[in-house]
Amino acid sequence: MFLTIHSINYILSLEAEDFDEYLNALATFCLQPYYDSTFSRVIDLSTPVTSEQLRYVKRQMYYYYYTRSDIGDYEIYLVNHGLVIGKTGNQQHFVDVSGDPQDFSTAIRQCRKDSRNQYLTTDANGHLCYYHTLVSVSTQEVQAVVRLSLKAKSLETLKTNHAANHESILILNNRQDLLYCGNNASLKFSDVSKALKNKERILYSGDISYIMTSTTSQVSGITFICLIPEKLINMEIQQLKKMYKLMQLSSGCFLSF
Repeated sequence: MFLTIHSINYILSLEAEDFDEYLNALATFCLQPYYDSTFSRVIDLSTPVTSEQLRYVKRQMYYYYYTRSDIGDYEIYLVNHGLVIGKTGNQQHFVDVSGDPQDFSTAIRQCRKDSRNQYLTTDANGHLCYYHTLVSVSTQEVQAVVRLSLKAKSLETLKTNHAANHESILILNNRQDLLYCGNNASLKFSDVSKALKNKERILYSGDISYIMTSTTSQVSGITFICLIPEKLINMEIQQLKKMYKLMQLSSGCFLSF
């Protein structure tokens, strides 16, 4: 069992590193407007945006969007203009609408607390939702907020790898909010949160007990938790004991011969 837990810990640490790299790629994607002088000028403007500037921004966002296949919604909130430009749901085109500052206030507040100006949460549909603020170098004021909803495929490999071993994988953000819990609908997150806080190795949720192991990224603060039903490990131990007894019997028969 020690080797099993040790191996899972190692795998979790690798998965956390991969996820950090994934977040780095999303951050780079969100920062693209700052590498475009025309786009960045629009963000920086204090005067109303012209129709020509809007067309340019939408065209660039369209190009950005189709460089990735893991993004669902893609929006940018221009703080100076109170304007949201983007594509959500099944929309085919990028549109602009008046933005409510309250819709982005939590994201701005959480991004300010993060050294990399990012915030990961879930949207109303349960999809991972990534926010990144664009901050003025001179004033350190937030000029824009980029919001991305991520398609389920972004976690498909992770889910498949652990499901094959009858393991449940959970992901928590740096506030310890639940982001992902796979297909284990019977699991109570309050039980997980309590066990994690108390640094317990055995988790009891309902009438099921799990061996729990976790790792937290030192870069993003994202926590990966792996849960293995204790009965499966006990079954493996019993099988190993039976194999050991059979080997002893076989060895005894050989010596007697």
